[in-house]
Amino acid sequence: MITGTLAPHIALFPDSRWANYLHAQVKAVEANLEMATTWNR
Repeated sequence: MITGTLAPHIALFPDSRWANYLHAQVKAVEANLEMATTWNR
């Protein structure tokens, strides 16, 4: 989703509020999943 849909949209419209918001949300989910996989190892 990031490289196929969101990244091209951000490249064309860098000030797009929804694209930047969605990008931040996806990054937050990725960070949470990474933390969950490395918890108490």
